[in-house]
Amino acid sequence: MIEINEWFKPKKSLSLFRRYWLIAFIIVYLPSAIGPFFHSLWAGVGAASSATLLFGFLYWWIGAFYETIYYRVTEDDIEYKRGVWFKERTEVPYNRITNIGAKQGPVQRSVGCGQIDIQTAGSSDQSGPELKIKGVEDYETIQKEIVKRIRGSKPSTAGETFVEENQEFGSSSDEILKELKKIRSLLEED
Repeated sequence: MIEINEWFKPKKSLSLFRRYWLIAFIIVYLPSAIGPFFHSLWAGVGAASSATLLFGFLYWWIGAFYETIYYRVTEDDIEYKRGVWFKERTEVPYNRITNIGAKQGPVQRSVGCGQIDIQTAGSSDQSGPELKIKGVEDYETIQKEIVKRIRGSKPSTAGETFVEENQEFGSSSDEILKELKKIRSLLEED
């Protein structure tokens, strides 16, 4: 279960799983990638050391990247931050969320976690959801909590904002309707 306003992280085993995939990739493809360079001793040593440095960097970076991922469900929005070198922070207000889904693929199921996809109004030009909460254990519980908060939040519209900012017109529908009828009659006179 998550606590409101508390940061939470993806499950650590997802990071380990990504590292295992990297090791498997290196074992399978490294010999064929650096094999042609072994026609001379120095070329082979250079290729092997370059591959070792690249492997070491990627192994470190996967762990460092997963250590920077944080999510938080607050009273008003969902927050997400990550980044090893380039920091990214996203806030998604509940009143902008249009669709929320939960899923669990075979890899996530094997490590006991899932993913929540959140789409918002105005994000239709993107190829996927605006926010993905990946690798969390209580993904269904978190999804239900977010849905509960979405249903409790009042969507803001341009009309509501206009009326709030312009109280001299009044806030009742009858007064707005009267004003619109006056405008219509003035326009029809011309």
